[in-house]
Amino acid sequence: AQAAAASVGTMSPSSLLTWPRCHGGAVESVETVSVEVRTVAGDCLQLQLAADARLLANVKLSVSAAWQIPPLCQKLTMGTTVLFDSITLLERSIQGDAMSIQLALVVSSEKAIHTLQSALTGTKRKLHALKSLVALGKRGDREVTSVVLGLLQDRSGPVRQAALQALPRVVKQGDPATIATVCSGLEHRSWHVRGAAIRALEQVTQRGDPTTIAAVSARLADPEWYVVQSAVQALSLVVRR
Repeated sequence: AQAAAASVGTMSPSSLLTWPRCHGGAVESVETVSVEVRTVAGDCLQLQLAADARLLANVKLSVSAAWQIPPLCQKLTMGTTVLFDSITLLERSIQGDAMSIQLALVVSSEKAIHTLQSALTGTKRKLHALKSLVALGKRGDREVTSVVLGLLQDRSGPVRQAALQALPRVVKQGDPATIATVCSGLEHRSWHVRGAAIRALEQVTQRGDPTTIAAVSARLADPEWYVVQSAVQALSLVVRR
């Protein structure tokens, strides 16, 4: 049995699906794996997964459906070992000589933030990571706010747009530090970024805020018509009537 378990790491995923087990001399194939996921708070989720849903990534999808925690923000551990999405459930259950496994769930924004800050990340992956980060609902978190604000200067238009839409869910309206950060984008060399900064101010400032009104009013003389148009629209929303 020990020799068989040791050989699992060299076997293909397809062979793991039909790995035989002996019970009282009879040999049977593994068709389902029982998975128990527990959080630090003590919440428990019981899953019965078919053998063809063998990747750990499928456990994360089930956790996401049950607890609304994005897969990108989940860390699943077995003991002290953090498991990768590509690991097979049967591989872990076989190594433990059982048809069930117990996992611990840690919720973390670390991977999403790293993905968003990496210069090598493409637009599609950034949009996915941003959606995952916002779904955690960490409104007012300084690190999350800083990351989302930084995306307002991203070279990708869809990423800037997504960051604008995300702001109300991560930023506390009227926060002076956030407003100052966004206002700094009004002087950016790219008119796309200047326009995005103005639209962001609509989301994060309170009506009648003098700092915002002064900063946006200065953009009425911007050489780009889009920026001027954005400034006019923002002032109509920000200026107290």
